[in-house]
Amino acid sequence: MPSVQPFIDRLPPVWRYAAVGGVVGAALTVAQNWQWWASSDFSADMVVVGGVVAGYLAKRSAADVNADRAGFLAGLVAGVPGYVWLFPALLEAAASFTGGGVALAVTAAFFLPFSVAVLAITATAGLLGSMVGGWLAGKLGARRDVAAGN
Repeated sequence: MPSVQPFIDRLPPVWRYAAVGGVVGAALTVAQNWQWWASSDFSADMVVVGGVVAGYLAKRSAADVNADRAGFLAGLVAGVPGYVWLFPALLEAAASFTGGGVALAVTAAFFLPFSVAVLAITATAGLLGSMVGGWLAGKLGARRDVAAGN
C-alpha cells in the first residue's frame, strides 16, 4: 500500500495544519450530529474545535504560518460533512423557490448562494476557532524549536 507521506510533505505548512484541524472538526461534527441524521439540522460547534486545533498547531509551529488562515481552511475542510448533511435540504429549498417545475437553471441560481452560505459559515467558525487556538498557543508556551539540518 502506498504511503501518503510524500503527498503530505508537498503540502504547504498552512494546509498541513488546516488538514489536521479539518479532519478533527469533521470527525467531531459527524459524531455530534449523528443522532440527528434524519434531520436537516446541523450544528457547526465542532468545526470551531477543529479551528482551535489548527490555530494552536499553526501558532506553535516553528515555521511562520498564518494561524488564522489555517483555521479558515480547517473550517472549509470540516464543513464538507455539513454541506453533505444539508445537501438534500438545500435542494428542497432551491426547488421550493422555483415552484417545482421551473427550469434547472433557475434552481441552480438559488442553489449556489445556499451552498456558498453553508461553507462560508463553517469557514468563519474555523477562523474564530483559530483565533482561540492561537491565543491558547501564546498562553501555553513559546514556539517549538526545530533542529537545523537533518
